[in-house]
Amino acid sequence: MKNNNEFNATSNILMFYDEHKRSLPWRNNPNPYYVLVSEIMLQQTRVDTVIPYFERFIKALPDISSLASVSDEVLYKLWQGLGYYARVRNLKKAASMIMLEYNGVLPNDYESLMKLPGVGHYTAGAILSIAFNQKFTAVDGNVLRVFTRFYGIKDSIKEELTKKKIESLVYQLYPENRASDFTQALMEIGALICLPNGNPLCNTCPLKEKCYAYIQNEQSLIPLKEVKKDKDRVLLTVFILEYNDLIALHKRPDTGLLASLWELPNVEGHLSLENTKTWLNDYSLKFDVVKKGIVYSHVFTHKIWDMISYEIKLKELPSHNDYEFASVMDVKNIYSIPTAFTQFLKK
Repeated sequence: MKNNNEFNATSNILMFYDEHKRSLPWRNNPNPYYVLVSEIMLQQTRVDTVIPYFERFIKALPDISSLASVSDEVLYKLWQGLGYYARVRNLKKAASMIMLEYNGVLPNDYESLMKLPGVGHYTAGAILSIAFNQKFTAVDGNVLRVFTRFYGIKDSIKEELTKKKIESLVYQLYPENRASDFTQALMEIGALICLPNGNPLCNTCPLKEKCYAYIQNEQSLIPLKEVKKDKDRVLLTVFILEYNDLIALHKRPDTGLLASLWELPNVEGHLSLENTKTWLNDYSLKFDVVKKGIVYSHVFTHKIWDMISYEIKLKELPSHNDYEFASVMDVKNIYSIPTAFTQFLKK
């Protein structure tokens, strides 16, 4: 369905942006490196959450060269709490590739950007439009929601054909010389106005005059809702092993979920108190006290960890080196602990 845009959607969108744009650290200084880092951080993470992480990250790693040469341990610590750690591993790989192949300068063409690890079609478009003011679309979930409602498109936004159709429609609205502002304006409308779950703030939307969903009162029906699959549930027992002021940590494998990060020792299944004592004995861990700790569930993209815990006072350090014992201060400042386990360390 093609809408009559004589009211000039482009001008309305830019006017809205000029009046209501948020002050964001990467927006206030949109150099290409800042845009790259912010776009990777913003994948699957809200703007308000990202801001302090971005500021801390840039303070520690102010340019591509420093990112390419940083140790993994420092890198993971800077990222701790953002989750989806594959993003930051790819970000460092991309920085290394930029140093080697592009003389430390982020490329400004689509083909080169698409070669960088972790940079896909959307991120390349966002970098080109925001950092280089090129006429490239950057259509994410927020923008898909805005324009399926605006044009009355009821096809699944999971389908590539639907995404390409919306990209084409959005591209036709792009101004010749304000691509950067226009891309960010669409992001603002999607994030602040055209909200999901049938609760958009239509009265303040610059597109409401010609918006199909608003006129037909179908905001709750568009975009088409997909039936979500139930997440797999994994039962885990977490052990908080303490010796004096030291806590046991275990490094996860180099591949798979939460690769190369530090975790608290754990086993699959929910162990009883007696089974926990048996596990300690089997693992040659001599203990004084074992008591139940907190219960916590952590939600990943495709699974949920249902975790119980035991707080265990050890009599001595174990003879084997499967664990690394660290002070609470070092755990806080040096070791990168996934959010799934930090809940157990708050005491």
